[in-house]
Amino acid sequence: MRSQRPILVRAVALLVGLLFLAGCSNPFASDDPPQVAAADRSGRELTQVETRTALPPEASLPEGWSTATKNLLRPQQGNTRVRQARCRYLANGIDAGWLDAATKSYATYVHPAGSTALLGIGIGSHPDEAPVLSRLKSTLRACPVFNIVDGNGRASRVQAQPLKLAYIAEDTLTYRTVLVSRGEVMVWDVVRVRVGHNIVQGDLVTAKGRPNTEPLVTAVKNALLNLS
Repeated sequence: MRSQRPILVRAVALLVGLLFLAGCSNPFASDDPPQVAAADRSGRELTQVETRTALPPEASLPEGWSTATKNLLRPQQGNTRVRQARCRYLANGIDAGWLDAATKSYATYVHPAGSTALLGIGIGSHPDEAPVLSRLKSTLRACPVFNIVDGNGRASRVQAQPLKLAYIAEDTLTYRTVLVSRGEVMVWDVVRVRVGHNIVQGDLVTAKGRPNTEPLVTAVKNALLNLS
């Protein structure tokens, strides 16, 4: 595996060398992310220890998932270039609520039986209210298709569409990005939840076959429960 980078960079890096079996499908959505009802989760600023202990333990995940020894999906600043000017916020914006947090923790989970995907869950906590998701939502709506180039000059075409999932929380963004590079296809399912001072983010990477989003939803919900 290559170095850990922001979501779009990480996805391009993972396109190389990942061979997964097919998972269960979750169809693309053609409309905006679902409107959800208010949730009773006030959130608060967390210590470093609290962000780490709020991550979902293995026992709370669907059967077979375990914590990876290497945190392969942990976001880091990178040098991806987004060619379309209106879409450039996406280079780091998808991870901004986590990257810019004062305290944060992230874990990557794997499923050895079939090795269908990688799952990542992060919690980032801010001294004040967490950054709103509105800019990210509007940018994604304006950029259903765009192109990115990583630091090695590798170009990828990205399609972004809203993803319908079961109710998660009040302020939630759910999107699916499909990256195509040199004939390889990567599906990256994105969940971002804003809860008071905190951002909970979930990333599900599937390199072959159709994604099964159940572990992603379960892990994000369990992280939110740990914050309530």
